[in-house]
Amino acid sequence: MPQRQCKACIFEHIYFALPNSVVFGLSVYQSRYKVGEILAMEATVECDVVIAVPDSGVVATLGYAAKAGVPFQQGLIRPHYVGRTFIEPSQKIRDFGVKLKLALVRHVLQVKRVVVVDNSIVRGTTLSKIVKLIKEAGATEVYRRTDIQIFATHGSLVRISFARSLHVRGTRVSA
Repeated sequence: MPQRQCKACIFEHIYFALPNSVVFGLSVYQSRYKVGEILAMEATVECDVVIAVPDSGVVATLGYAAKAGVPFQQGLIRPHYVGRTFIEPSQKIRDFGVKLKLALVRHVLQVKRVVVVDNSIVRGTTLSKIVKLIKEAGATEVYRRTDIQIFATHGSLVRISFARSLHVRGTRVSA
């Protein structure tokens, strides 16, 4: 029987792992933060506040906010007793789950131009629902940014398990 080669799953860095983890020899916190900085350089927009889709999108949002020079605010809160919505069997249940899993901090969002950073898109429906909720809370403009674009676009990031360091356009973040 042929021996199977172990392959790295990029979703460990993007989504599943806790920020204090070291996965494939790299700090998850450092890789998410760096990706947020890259996202700010490549997809900058005039805004008043940057918010994260909690919880795993927070570190990328911190990187985005720091690089863009825009305040990070907690505009969305996730109650920790609600599960993942992307694994629900139907779209109707997933849509309802989004409303349950996120509470809006209206005074952070009202009359603001908001950048919302999410860490992943499995189906793409959750972020659309979140944007709608943010607009309903009074935001004047909402800009979606996803760090999975950066993880997927920069080939060296996809091969992080073998490089043991993160190379992005000449920048190196050691494990």
